Amino acid sequence: MLIEDSPYTDQYYKYSDGEKPPYEFLKNEWRQGRRILAAKFTPIGWFALTADNSGYGSQQYSYDTKAGIIDLIKEEAANGNFVSSIAFGTMNKWGKNQWFTVLSSGKGITAQTCNFLKQSKVIKWVQSQWSEGYKLTAMSGAAMEWAVVMSQGTDIDQQALEFYDGSSEMLNGVRKMWEQGYYIQFVECNPAGKYVGVFCTYKDGRKPKQYISVCKNIEQAKKQMAAHLNNGCAITQIGGSYIATLLCNYETEEERQVATRKLFGDLSNAVNELRDNSLKESIDVGKENVSPSSRPNFSSARIEAGKIAMFCDDRWVPGVLFTYLCEYVKIQRPMGIAGNMMEFHAYPAHSFLLKLKHKGDAEWTLRNYFVPAKEVAAIADVALSISTTNSSLYINKKYCNWDLQDHDMIEIWYNDVCLAQYETPDDCLNEGTQSYAAVMRLRQGGTALPTGTIEMEPVKTGMSADYYMQQYSRWERMAESIYNSITSVKVKEVDTDKEVHGYTDWGGSSEMQMKMQLSKAQTQMRDVRNEAGRNGITIPMSHWESVTVY
Repeated sequence: MLIEDSPYTDQYYKYSDGEKPPYEFLKNEWRQGRRILAAKFTPIGWFALTADNSGYGSQQYSYDTKAGIIDLIKEEAANGNFVSSIAFGTMNKWGKNQWFTVLSSGKGITAQTCNFLKQSKVIKWVQSQWSEGYKLTAMSGAAMEWAVVMSQGTDIDQQALEFYDGSSEMLNGVRKMWEQGYYIQFVECNPAGKYVGVFCTYKDGRKPKQYISVCKNIEQAKKQMAAHLNNGCAITQIGGSYIATLLCNYETEEERQVATRKLFGDLSNAVNELRDNSLKESIDVGKENVSPSSRPNFSSARIEAGKIAMFCDDRWVPGVLFTYLCEYVKIQRPMGIAGNMMEFHAYPAHSFLLKLKHKGDAEWTLRNYFVPAKEVAAIADVALSISTTNSSLYINKKYCNWDLQDHDMIEIWYNDVCLAQYETPDDCLNEGTQSYAAVMRLRQGGTALPTGTIEMEPVKTGMSADYYMQQYSRWERMAESIYNSITSVKVKEVDTDKEVHGYTDWGGSSEMQMKMQLSKAQTQMRDVRNEAGRNGITIPMSHWESVTVY
């Protein structure tokens, strides 16, 4: 939190639980004449900051993926609206990062550019934009990329950019920059625990009195406000991103690891304790559909490793999928009024110890992955023989509170035996999404890799809302995949000047062919939406239905 001399008046803030930005609060603030200064997603939820006398005129916001944000920035620049705040929020159901972006008029900005970069690429790109007269005006960090916004027409004179590991290093860096005559413009952190500080001097020579604090909870934030919000001072910037404060508010890496283990429990000890008979008796048997007499022993269930690779869960959240064989017991249950016996496969409860480490981490982070017992009708069980894998676990944000990054090290342990080791590849989240998409196409009767041709399909009439929504989502994913393939062909690495092909599904098609396929997919989306409307079903128009590649 940055507090400094400011002309802002009538300042308000709000924090709210949940993953959705505080839309109603922001709209109400507009009605009261106040303007949005920032909205960031933190461990306590969304933290929004508004004020009067901000210098901003009209405002709008958007919560979208980076492709949508980049398009919006280009469109609104012609109307004199430019990014004044950007924040990483959450991932959408297809595993794409979403960014909450506020665009404003009235600050004198004449041009703006926005890029999404890995940390190793940020400084070089920023320096290239400095040479063109642009200045940094906003940043926000996701797990593997930074959104970087640079503008022309600002009141900034000199500018500096530095990255830090931990809050202690960041605060020491701030002191050094103050001593050199620079002032804090903003400080941000990302979910991987990295800070970035942007410092500047001003063309009008002003030298604001500044206070910066790293607040671990709302009570500390309120204390800082009470101490400094007087004598013309106001909150001018809130930093942070999705769960960032959980990882960033510790002075050293050792403190962060200790706090993480304290937060999620000492999982290595928990796994060892599960082998104790007294604790086994306290396991919630209500979650298990198998009677104790027919359930295999918890600690001695036989587990054999299968495969491990990047994949997605059923909500399109990318992660690492580990498949394995879990030994089961065949049992008979009376079914129906006649009491006919049906065979079930009874799987025991079991627990894995996951060891996770980001590239550069000194210590492993531990997670306990508990799989409850279950019964599955033999006729419906995919495990047709003891030689096939029949169970799986996902390692991602949803299931393990772990933000996957490129080159993460992963180990899966069971009963003191390491079943699998894995290192995530480059662009790992995209690889997981594309692998899952290929399997979905196979299940729908398609091919694993598209041949570059979309066959137009007639839309059925008189169908249910679920049918039209599923069809629309199917073509929406297709349009997004093609669009990303087209745009990835045009991207070059700054260091090597080589083309980067981030999406492989349509890589065998020419750019012209892909544009034709995009048009077909969008036509199918439009046909489905219109047919749904004729049947009294409203489907909101997706961004991907109208996106254009120039």
